[in-house]
Amino acid sequence: MAFKHGDALDDNRLPDGRRNRRPAWSRPDGHRDAGLLLIGLLGVLVWLPDHVVVAVSVVAVWLFGVVEYVNYFVVRLAYPFRSWTRTISQWRTPRLMHDINAAR
Repeated sequence: MAFKHGDALDDNRLPDGRRNRRPAWSRPDGHRDAGLLLIGLLGVLVWLPDHVVVAVSVVAVWLFGVVEYVNYFVVRLAYPFRSWTRTISQWRTPRLMHDINAAR
């Protein structure tokens, strides 16, 4: 089986035709990432630092992770600055999800 750059792979096959032995939890579909974000939120809430600046920084980093998750797996949020206000309201599917769905 010849594999060319840009070809979509069958989810159960490698480029050389062998079966993919990766477990389901390691595949890039976003479910594992959402679980990690929830575990991270639990950690932030349990071990929230007492110092206000550090606590705000920790929460800001976690919120950045949530925004990136949404941008990669839910709805595209990243657009050029000049066209952002016009294109954000279109609620487009992220390119990564197009690629993942095409590979299935």
